[in-house]
Amino acid sequence: MAIAKASKEYKQVSAGIAQAVCYASWDIGIQKKEYMGDSLESHQVILAFEVEETDDRGERMRLNKFYTLSLGSKANLRKDLESWYGRTLTEKELADGVDTDTLIGKNCMLNIVLSDKGKAKVTAVMPLMKNLTALVAVNSPEMPEWVQKIKDKGRFAVEMEGDAQEPTVVDEVE
Repeated sequence: MAIAKASKEYKQVSAGIAQAVCYASWDIGIQKKEYMGDSLESHQVILAFEVEETDDRGERMRLNKFYTLSLGSKANLRKDLESWYGRTLTEKELADGVDTDTLIGKNCMLNIVLSDKGKAKVTAVMPLMKNLTALVAVNSPEMPEWVQKIKDKGRFAVEMEGDAQEPTVVDEVE
């Protein structure tokens, strides 16, 4: 009897605009990465979202987005927060910072695009559309093992895409 390696293929969240709720914020510390031949270190955080769409087990599907923990004018976190809030960040928010844990339980709309490899990727975070009932998160905000491994490694080596429980190699550049 032949034994095949278990597939790491997961159903992906459908492309398009989807209502979501942020169910976790995981600080993965200082990570190292290569960018254009330079070795960079930056503080990273992962925001975890769940959408109404369900997987084959009937569970809500999840998406994660990695960010450099920065509110600089070119920072992806700042761009997504301003889009989500529907306004620019205040001088106080820029000076004091934004605690990403305060995003847990907050609803939004996500623009989801499928990559060339068919992986779901969050490309924009927008305010919740008017007259929609807010979603209540059902997933645990506890840091999963795959995220703890990244944090323990102290090196930005992977990016979570789509609903996969295992990460795939890729980087986000601020």
